[in-house]
Amino acid sequence: MIYLLCMKVLAPDHVFLLRGNHETRELQKEFTFCKELQARFGPSADYAFKMFNAVFDVMPLAAIVDEQIFCSHGGIPSTSTSLEQLALIPPLLKDPNLVTNACELLWNDPITDREYKELLANKPELAVVNNVRLPDGFLYNIKRNSGCLFNETAVERFLSASGLSHIIRAHECVPGNFRFLAYL
Repeated sequence: MIYLLCMKVLAPDHVFLLRGNHETRELQKEFTFCKELQARFGPSADYAFKMFNAVFDVMPLAAIVDEQIFCSHGGIPSTSTSLEQLALIPPLLKDPNLVTNACELLWNDPITDREYKELLANKPELAVVNNVRLPDGFLYNIKRNSGCLFNETAVERFLSASGLSHIIRAHECVPGNFRFLAYL
């Protein structure tokens, strides 16, 4: 993270950092970030934790590249149908998991239309969260127990409504390092 921040300082117009789901205090404590800080900073680890999180709290959750490509860690949210709605997410977020569309930008995962239809047929309850029916193309993400799954139809609808052409996300490791969900 220190290297990435240095690169941002050295080339602010060429390096862009987006917040992911691990840039939250809960996951940093659950996984290795806190242990790494302790190993590297010893007695100053708590201070380093606070300083890193002060940066993470203001990192953007999404970006638009070349006015065409939507970038986020997880994917598209079920709760926002326009970029204007996403722009209303507070710029300072200590816990993005408490803001539904912010949480979904970090946690949502894509599935194919075929996978969506199979899941919906076998587990129709996934189309409802907190007694509210999700928009067509979204299902509750049981794999992560957070966020939603979104299908190709939801991607097409989001891109069309936003006037964009592509989505790039980074939430999952995939064989060969990248995967195309849909060809539009």
